[in-house]
Amino acid sequence: QRKVLMACECRMCDAELLIGKKIGAGNFGSVYKCKTSRKSVFFGAGLQCVVKRIRVNLDTDINDASEALQEAKSLLQLAAHPHIVSYMDVFLHRHNPPDITSTPTTEVCLLMELCCGGDLHQRLQVLRRTACDKSGEAVASGGTNSGQDTFP
Repeated sequence: QRKVLMACECRMCDAELLIGKKIGAGNFGSVYKCKTSRKSVFFGAGLQCVVKRIRVNLDTDINDASEALQEAKSLLQLAAHPHIVSYMDVFLHRHNPPDITSTPTTEVCLLMELCCGGDLHQRLQVLRRTACDKSGEAVASGGTNSGQDTFP
């Protein structure tokens, strides 16, 4: 028998966030591009951001939620660092399927700034390819690398 659950009132369900396309996924969740709507009192309308949605099973493993909240806490402590993605909010989202035989799902959602240009792994791959290309050109032409290369 399914528990009777109240409707979710998170930022996504209250239409404060307009969820866009999925831009990444990993072991702990999926990341979606999003934008704040005019209903967003806290952030204002039109702010581009991302939401990392981490699925947790509160019935069987409360540690999942604890780990996700620990990540949010770590992000909050680093929020003032200029080279770290800014953490904006954390909230729980619950999806109650219309089919009463289906199990509701819960997600810890981390709202963060959108970083254009990809993630750190993607940037490092581009820099490595650029460095390899430049060193290959120097060797092929008989020149040396004077150390004047600059990276974006």
